[in-house]
Amino acid sequence: MSPFFDLMGALLLTGFVGSFGHCLGMCGPLLILVGARFPKQGISSTPYHLIYHAGRIFVYTLLGFGFGALGGVLSKLAIAAKIPGVVSLVIGIIVVILGLNYLGWIPFLKPVLDSGGWWQRTIKKTMQTSGLKGALMLGLLNGILPCGLVYQSIFIAGASGNPWIGALGMFLFGLATLPALVIFGVGAQMISTRVRKWLFWLGGIFVIVVGIILIMRGIRGLGLISSGTHMDAMG
Repeated sequence: MSPFFDLMGALLLTGFVGSFGHCLGMCGPLLILVGARFPKQGISSTPYHLIYHAGRIFVYTLLGFGFGALGGVLSKLAIAAKIPGVVSLVIGIIVVILGLNYLGWIPFLKPVLDSGGWWQRTIKKTMQTSGLKGALMLGLLNGILPCGLVYQSIFIAGASGNPWIGALGMFLFGLATLPALVIFGVGAQMISTRVRKWLFWLGGIFVIVVGIILIMRGIRGLGLISSGTHMDAMG
C-alpha cells in the first residue's frame, strides 16, 4: 500500500481503537453536559450533539493542516541540508514517547503533557453560554483538550509533510472517534471497564508501533539500513 493509505489507515485505527479506551473517560462528561446543559426542556439534544462534534472535528482538521504544513517545511529543510529521513526519525521518536506517556509508562511527563487547568477554567466560562453557540464553543474547546491521543495523532499527520493530507487524516481521525462517543450517548454501560482498559492499552501499543515504523523510515532515509528491510512496512 502507498504511504498515503498507510497514514490514513493509521489515523483511522488510532481514533477508533483509542477512543473506546480513552475518549469515554475524557470526553464522556462533556457529552453529558451537552445533553443536559444547552437544550431547553422538551427539546431534542441531537442538534446540540451534532454541532458539538462538528466543532471538535473542525479543530482536529485545522491541527492536521497546521502540522502537515510544518512537517512539509521541516522536510524541505532536511532535504536542503542533505539529511533525508531526519524529520520522519524525529517525529517517530516523539510519537513513541507520546505513546509511552499515553500508557502511563513515562509518569514524569504526565503533569507536563496532560495539564489542563487552563482548559477547565475555560470550560466553566463556556457553561455560561446557552443554546447552540454554547454547544459549538464546547466542541471547539474539546478539540484543544490536553489529550495524549490527539497529540500522538497530529504528529502522525505531520509526518505526511502535506497540510491537506494532514487535514484529511485528522478529519478521519475525528470521524473514527464518533462510534465510541455515540455508544456512550446511548449507554456507557454497553462497554465494560475491563474491555475499555484493554482497548486503551491496545490503542497505545498501536501508536507506539506507528512511531517505530516512522523511526525506521527515517533511519532508512539516512542510509543507515538497507531500503529493502521488512521493518519499513509502511514505506
